[in-house]
Amino acid sequence: MAPTKPYKKANAPLADFIIDAMRPAARRRGFAAADLVAVWPDLVGERYAGATLPESLKFPRRSEADPDSFEPGTLTIRCEGSLAIFLQHETPQLVERINGFFGYQAVGAIRILQRPVAVLQSAEKKPKKPLSPDDSARIDTAVDGIAEDGLREALRKLGTGVVSRRT
Repeated sequence: MAPTKPYKKANAPLADFIIDAMRPAARRRGFAAADLVAVWPDLVGERYAGATLPESLKFPRRSEADPDSFEPGTLTIRCEGSLAIFLQHETPQLVERINGFFGYQAVGAIRILQRPVAVLQSAEKKPKKPLSPDDSARIDTAVDGIAEDGLREALRKLGTGVVSRRT
């Protein structure tokens, strides 16, 4: 009988699973690293998070004379028309943030398309129902044992969101 591997319960971030699922679709769009789409709101900030979306990242062809040469690519971004001019003025900072995220100069230029952005979340969010005192106390009890403040607050927020959808 072959020895079985012990079961390991691993706590992995949900983003790790999403990235694996997104990778084939992202490669078709030119995103060798699907991570860019996942961290996009953090890179562009609150102002542009809901109104912009990276569409493709295209790299120039390598020359046959020097196949090891690398030139940065052009990132195409969909942007709501009203914010495109503001985003245009902030492209140098955005290029710097994106390249800092990748750890090398992946993006050399940004091309902005003024097109509607298809957001995964619905435009009209249903207002959340207020939690009952019992539900709120149950969530507080569940997260009280967590020492790290940021994690505790994130889990409290998640619990509130889950419970408010059920009611």
